[in-house]
Amino acid sequence: MAYPTLADFKNWRNIDGIGEDAEITWMVAASIVQVERECGRKFVGAAVTYKFPVSHPFVTAQGRRLTMFKGLVSATTVTNGNGTVLVAGTDYDLVPYDGPPFYQIEIRAASSERWQTDSDGTHISVAGSWGMFADVPDDLFVTILQIIGFNYAGRADGAGTRKTSRGDVIDSGQWSDSIKRVIDSYRRVKL
Repeated sequence: MAYPTLADFKNWRNIDGIGEDAEITWMVAASIVQVERECGRKFVGAAVTYKFPVSHPFVTAQGRRLTMFKGLVSATTVTNGNGTVLVAGTDYDLVPYDGPPFYQIEIRAASSERWQTDSDGTHISVAGSWGMFADVPDDLFVTILQIIGFNYAGRADGAGTRKTSRGDVIDSGQWSDSIKRVIDSYRRVKL
C-alpha cells in the first residue's frame, strides 16, 4: 500500500463530511514528511531517473558494478554511458539479490557489456522507482495514521500540529512508546 491518504485517515477515524479536508490533507502530507525526515529515507518508490558518472566510487575498477548510494525499488530502463540499453536478467542483476531496496547494478559475467561512457562523457542513466519499499510496511502505515491522529486531535487546543518556517511538523506532546519504536526501527543508521 502507498502512504496514508486523506480517505485512509478519515476512514480510520470515522470522519464524515468534507469541512476539514484541506486541513487534514495538510496534516497527512506534513506527517509523511516528518516520518521521512525522522527516519532519513523515503519509503515508497517514486519514479525518477538518476544519472551516475562512470568513475570511482560509482563504478568499480573492473567496470562491472555500479553503486548508486540510493535505494532502488525497481528499474524500468538502465542505459549505459555509451547509449546501450541494458536488459535485466540478461545483461545485469540488481544487488542485493534479496532486495528491494537495491543499491547496486552488476553486469553479468556472461555479458560483453561493461559500464562505460562515450566520447562526450555521458553518464549511466537509471530510470526506475526509487525508495525503500514498493509499499509502506503495515506497521509504518498505522504509525503514520497515529501521528496524523495526534495532530488532528490536538489542533483544537493548540497541542497538535504547528508549522515552522521550514515546513516541519512540531508535536508539542510526546509520541507514544509504540510510535517511537516503529520510527526507530526504520531510522537510517549513519556510520
